[in-house]
Amino acid sequence: MRGYVRAQTDPKWWLKEHYGAMIGNGVATHIAFLGIGLRRLLPEADAGGLQLFAFTAPLLFAVIATVWLNRKYGGRRSARPAKLASVQDESEAPGSRLASA
Repeated sequence: MRGYVRAQTDPKWWLKEHYGAMIGNGVATHIAFLGIGLRRLLPEADAGGLQLFAFTAPLLFAVIATVWLNRKYGGRRSARPAKLASVQDESEAPGSRLASA
């Protein structure tokens, strides 16, 4: 239902859903592998620092990638003109077009 409503307002809704899901899956995969494998790969390193790195690095990259993709493929900017156009259509008087014709 949410996708249907979004499809009416934004023609690229499916693309944003797609890269959002891909980024989310990438974050989950990297957190899992870094959280488990990095401790075994570097046993002499500080465990607290490795855990902090394993959780924050993928999240940081995900935020940067999401911001970049939203700017590249529309984000909020693509929805503004349609919203402004609908507000302008509503603000016109009902008989203003008939009077000018």
